Amino acid sequence: MLCVSKLSPAQREQLKELEAKHRDAPTGELLAYLKARSWKVQEASSQYSSTLRWRETICPTIRDVAPFLRGPPDGCIVCLEDGHGDCARDTLGRPILACVGMLFGSLLEMQYQMVYALRRASLYHRDSQQSLASNCSIIEIQPRPGATATFRFPDKNVKLLMEMQKVHFPSTLSSTTHFCGLPSAVVWAFALCKPFMDPEAYDNMVLKPDFSHLLRDGHVDADNLLVEWGGKLEFSIADYIKWRAAEEGLEDQMLEEEDEVRRYNPSASSSSSSSTSSLSELDLLEASSVVDLKQNAILVGKLWKQGSGSGWANNFKWKEKLFMLLPGALLYFDSVREDDESNKPSKAIALGFGGGVYVTCDDANASSSAAAVSTPAPFTFHLVTPSRNYAFCAATEKDKEDWMEALTIASTSSSSSSVLQ
Repeated sequence: MLCVSKLSPAQREQLKELEAKHRDAPTGELLAYLKARSWKVQEASSQYSSTLRWRETICPTIRDVAPFLRGPPDGCIVCLEDGHGDCARDTLGRPILACVGMLFGSLLEMQYQMVYALRRASLYHRDSQQSLASNCSIIEIQPRPGATATFRFPDKNVKLLMEMQKVHFPSTLSSTTHFCGLPSAVVWAFALCKPFMDPEAYDNMVLKPDFSHLLRDGHVDADNLLVEWGGKLEFSIADYIKWRAAEEGLEDQMLEEEDEVRRYNPSASSSSSSSTSSLSELDLLEASSVVDLKQNAILVGKLWKQGSGSGWANNFKWKEKLFMLLPGALLYFDSVREDDESNKPSKAIALGFGGGVYVTCDDANASSSAAAVSTPAPFTFHLVTPSRNYAFCAATEKDKEDWMEALTIASTSSSSSSVLQ
């Protein structure tokens, strides 16, 4: 587990610089952001600044998540708190998050469930001033009697949930996730998830056909493992909900809803009740052509974009793409034709992070692997967002200056909402 005592002298200086920018933040929390951004202080600060703003906008309560916990639950996540100031832990001392199936509902509802559990777990991290805080997640794959199966290949909302964790809970990338009850015939399918996940998070997954390895291999002792999983820990969801409602002062509000249970409907759209801005909805963007979107464009033009080294392609090659800057978002298209009504945006980069996005021409931000790939022209610049550093290259110095100026103005003045905010 990463801790201050194990840092190199250079890393200690980087941590000290980040602490100076965010004096009230726990050291362990800042460590996670530095690690996630390869120890680049400005990028880590950008990401942490976006999280601080985002925390003000999403504040779930037990009332928001209780219908998904009641059961037998189709899909839920809960920190195994004991109601007396502690929680169940693995043998490394990390809080245990119990997951049944996969989260479902609208994107906002899924965010609420994940955020509520992670925030509860954060209360029990030990030595948060000196070490990176991570968790132990145990996922029960097989549906319980009376429940609907929710395990599925990551859809759009699940991918966005992964992105939310990466941006706003980077310490979870160092957490261990045990998938238990996974049929051996579908273990191979997890390789398909790799392009959508952080490499460290993917490597920290443990895939097993049952729960027996948790005790056998010393991951969790019997007193901290649920009875349903072969341990001795008895955990009542009903009692947990009542305790949290009392702690949060919501007993009266929940009286009429105490029997409400949310069920997963695989035929229904999981995003039907999500309320996000149009620029955050890829479905809407895909329904709009470059010709339609140009009416509201601030700037349109061709740039080369460098691959991130992740995803299916897994390379750092430069490709020419058509870019369009709109209020609150930068779009790019796979085709460079501006007059093609069938040309639809393939990606929307949200700019409304409240100070978490900035533009730079500092080539030091590029990774060593990326730096080894020659640029198609000398006019390179970077758009740094809380989740990623985008490298662009313009055809001329003037084009570079125009894009940097427009992106800087859009990044500092944007008030659009985003699914990651």
